[in-house]
Parts: sequence; C-alpha cells; structure tokens
Amino acid sequence: MRYLNKIVFINSASVKYAEIALDGNVHLIGTQGVGKSTLLRAILFFYNANKSKLGIPREKKRFDDYYFEYQNSYIVYEIVKDDIPFCVLAYKVNGKVAFRFFDSEYKKELFIQDDRAFENWEKIRNAFGRRIHYTTLISSYEEFRKIIYGDNKGMKADFRKYALIESKQYQNIPRTIQNVLLNSNLEAKFIKDTIINSLNDDEFTIDIENYSKNHLRDFESQITDISIWFQKNKRGQIAIRNQANKIVDKYRVFNYLKREKKELAHRLASRMGFIERENPVLVSNLSTEKNTLNELLKKKDNLEKTHRNREQKIISDIHSFKKELQRATKKQAEYEAQNIHEIIQKVAQEDSLISRKDALESEKGILTSKFAKISQKYEALISSTQNSQQKFANTQNATINKIQQEFGDNKALLVDAFQKLITQIKEDSEEEKERANNDLVGIIEQENKVRNKRAELKHQTFFTAEIEQCQEEKRQLDKKLSDATYAISNAKSKAETTRKEWELEAKEVERTAESEIEKKRIARQQASDEISLIESKIEQSKSSLYGWLNDKLPNWENTIGKVIDEENVLFNTELNPELVATDSTTLFGIKL
Repeated sequence: MRYLNKIVFINSASVKYAEIALDGNVHLIGTQGVGKSTLLRAILFFYNANKSKLGIPREKKRFDDYYFEYQNSYIVYEIVKDDIPFCVLAYKVNGKVAFRFFDSEYKKELFIQDDRAFENWEKIRNAFGRRIHYTTLISSYEEFRKIIYGDNKGMKADFRKYALIESKQYQNIPRTIQNVLLNSNLEAKFIKDTIINSLNDDEFTIDIENYSKNHLRDFESQITDISIWFQKNKRGQIAIRNQANKIVDKYRVFNYLKREKKELAHRLASRMGFIERENPVLVSNLSTEKNTLNELLKKKDNLEKTHRNREQKIISDIHSFKKELQRATKKQAEYEAQNIHEIIQKVAQEDSLISRKDALESEKGILTSKFAKISQKYEALISSTQNSQQKFANTQNATINKIQQEFGDNKALLVDAFQKLITQIKEDSEEEKERANNDLVGIIEQENKVRNKRAELKHQTFFTAEIEQCQEEKRQLDKKLSDATYAISNAKSKAETTRKEWELEAKEVERTAESEIEKKRIARQQASDEISLIESKIEQSKSSLYGWLNDKLPNWENTIGKVIDEENVLFNTELNPELVATDSTTLFGIKL
C-alpha cells in the first residue's frame, strides 16, 4: 500500500499547529470558513505541485502568502509506502516553496521545541542528527512531480525510493486528482466521467472508412507472417526463426561495430584535441629551445673568444720564449767570439791567482830571508805552481762542464714544459671546441626536427579517411535518427488513435454488455414467472386432473397425456374425472 497518511500544519494557513490523519475514509463537514478548502488545497498541492491550479480565487491571498506566511511556517506530508513511512517537508526558501524528503515518520520534536517552531532549516537538520537521512533541496516543482510519480530518469538513486507509483506518463494523474478535488459533485459517475475526460480534452473522431482501409489493410499479411513464424520444414526446423536469429546476430555485430566506430571517433577526436593542446606546448618548447640555442651560441662565441685570447697569449709567450732563446743564442755566439771560456777561466782563477800572489809573497820572503839553494827552491816552486795550476784547471773544467750540463738540462726542461703546456692548451681547447660543436650540432638537429614536426603538424590532416567515414556515418545516423523520430511520432499518433479506438470500443462493449444484461434480466424475469407458474401448478396438481391421473391411471403419459391440453385441461381442478367403460364418448375411458 502506498498512500498519503498524514498532513501537519505548523504556523501555516492561520493554524499554529494541526495534525490531520488521512489514512482512511475522511469525511469533512463544517460551516463555511472552518478550513475544508484549505485542507483540500494543501493535499492537492502535494499531488500536482502547481500553485496556479489549486482553485484559489483571485481576491484571496496567494498560496505562498497564506500557507507560508512566516519564516517558520511548514507543511509536513507523511507517506506510507509498503508499511514504511517517510515524510515530505514543504517550506519557503528565498521567497519560493521548496521540498525535502527525509526517512522518518513525523515526530513533533523534530520541528517544535518549547512550544515554538524552529526558525530555520539548520535547527531542523540538527534535530534530525545522523540517524535520519534527508535529501537535497528540491526547488523545481517538475522535479518533485517526477520523484513522487516515479519518472526518475536522470535523477539520483536516492530519490527512487520516494516514488508513490512508477510511471513515465504520469501527467494525467495530477490533472485527474485536480479535477476531482476542485468539484463539489463527487458522485461515482461524475468521478468516472472526470477521469475519462481528464485523459485528453481534445475531441477525437474516427473515420471508419479510413480505419478499415489503413488499419486493417495488412491484417491478413500479418496473420500469414505469424503462421510462417511457427511453420516447420521437413526436418522439423523453423527456417524463419533461424534466419531471424542470424539477423539478430548480425544486428548485434552491427551494433558492436557501430560502437567500435563510435569509440574510434571518440579516440580520434581525443587525439586531435591532444594535438591541438600539445601544439602550443610544442611551440613554447620550440621557443624555449631557440632561447637555449641562442644561449649556447653565445656561450660558444664566448668560449671561442676566450680560446682565441688564450691561444693568442700562448702564441705571444711562445714568441717571447723564442726571442729569448734567439737572444741567448746570439749572446752565446758573441761570448764565444770574445773567448768567453778564457774569460770565465780567468774569472774562475781569481782565487788561485790570489793564492799564487800569496805564494809569491811567501816565496819572496823565503828568498829574501834565508837565501837557500835557489835552484831547488825554484824547482819546488815551479812544481808546486804547476800542480796548483793543473788542479785549478781541472776544477774549473769540472765547473764549466757542470754549468753547461745544467744549462742544457734547464733548457730542455723549459722547452718540454712549454711544449706540454701548449699541447695541453690545444687539447683542452679542442675538447671544449668539440663538445661545443657537438652540442651545437645536436641543438641544430633538434631544432630541425622540431621545425619539421611543426611543419608536418601544421599541414598534415590526421585520420582523413576515418574522419570522412565518421562524418558519413554521422549523416546516416542523423538520417536514421530523423526517420526514427518520425516513426516514433507516427507510433505515438497510432498509439493515441488506438487508445481512442479502444475507448470507443470499450464504450461500445459497455453498451453491448448493458444491453445483454438487460436482455438477461428480462429473460430471468420470464423464467422466474414461468417457475412461479409451474410451482403454482405443482401446488394444485393434487386436486387437478394431473394428480388424479397419477393416482388412478398408470402410464397415462403414453395415452391420454399425448393428446390432452396441458394448460386448460391437465391442471384444471374443476373437471371431476371418473373411470368409465370405454366408448366413443369418453377419452381413453375417462369421463370429465
């Protein structure tokens, strides 16, 4: 069972608080102005959610101003669905009445505390706590009608459990309820006529000739098709069903291919979108790479300039060393021309000459002092002088050789050091130059690739055939969609025509049934009269000829019973029958 169980007014419709149960037959009585119409309009607002079709006169207050006059004005509808209650809360939000569903039966303490209604939704929500689930705010009346009548396509799953019925064609239901509640004549025939008229207010006529030509035109072919559907061949197989299964399989394959094409089109569109999104990134990367290339070119120029400066400095130092070497060679030649060796020897003999001077002075003293044998002394002196001279010569030669060797070694070391320094500088410069050249070549290649890729992306159209095919399929699908829309429109028209035909046929069947019922009633009355007549005859049969024959004349049905008048004679009570001898004046020996 699904029904509106209770309605509660809180500071609504000039009522501070009122609970009205609607769980059975409700009879509203009272004088004018006690609230009968107020209650009916509040109930009607739950079913149609349309403030303009509540039957409120223009001279009275509007619905919002009358039912939701205050900030804490509420109307609570309690609904029972399969013995489980839930409620709908109606209150004003931003000047308009909105709804919320919550999973609980109505409880006064959820809305009123200390004999005062809560001022806003936040306090009601706090009173709900975590144990009562509530939905989001529903401000659209169309959405509210879809929820309670079960047209929940495209809505959240939370709203499905609040449907009173489940119908996508629910529009006539609130109109029917509206037509019933807004009329004072609520007889059964009037309600039936109101429901029938509320289905469609448009007058509809049926062209019988057109109906017979169009609607029944393919009836025999359809019957033939149905018989073919069940017809078996010699093998006991139904060929048409096998063909239908094959068509169904092919149609499934077709749908699968169509879905694959659609996915491919989505992927192509996604890829094109990705390319369009990546193009600015590639352009930005190209600009960044150009800036990097420019920086590297600047670094390369700086390195080349530094290398040239260092190379120039080294070349200058080499020239300086060469000049020094040339000047040293020239000086060496000049010194050799001046017999530098002898000069060096003389300079080296300074100490020996001083020693000789000292020796001569000593000799002078000896010669002058003692006058020894002159020849011996001179010989000893000559021998000593020769020894000293030889010793001095050997010492000086060894020093000269040592100096020359040191000069050669130093010269060789200096040349090797400068040569190694030049070689190292050349190698370092070559490595740096080669590395810079490699970086430059790589950057140029990358730049060329980016340029080529950019040119390709700029002038290339991706998946041209697939795009054309998808466009052609899209055109075909649009055509099919248009045909399907037209077919659906025709089908709806046919369905509406069929419904009207059904209504007319139903009315015709009702009239025929009523006529048959009347005929049956008359026949029943006639049978009842006959039964009464027969019963009366049976009651008086004992005193009539029928009773006498049963008592006096066995097997009378085969004799007198075949010729006697049943109505006037057989059940007549005034004949006084007697058995007499058989003659021509009696009837089978019976005197009447």
